[in-house]
Amino acid sequence: MKTITIRETDDRYTVRELLRRADGERVLVILPWSTDEGWQHPLDYEIQRRLAEHKHLEMAWVIEDPWRRNVARKAGLPIFSSEGDALEYLSRHGTFPPVKATS
Repeated sequence: MKTITIRETDDRYTVRELLRRADGERVLVILPWSTDEGWQHPLDYEIQRRLAEHKHLEMAWVIEDPWRRNVARKAGLPIFSSEGDALEYLSRHGTFPPVKATS
């Protein structure tokens, strides 16, 4: 599994490029609470969801901030509040929940 931890300087396009390099992989994207710039608009997450669908990536996100978790969920991403929760889900189910297209 590839883990991508978003840094304060990373924007939606930086993360999209990192996901492009993750062909056919399971990816866990971590958005720490300390990343206070950006990641507040649905488009930030929709871009990542579309790429995951296009590349058939199994992707989930860990987002500590409850407000941002809600925004990302609305964009159709599987969200966890901690890396431990994501890994526990993965060990129980063998896969992350599917990415869901939004209407």
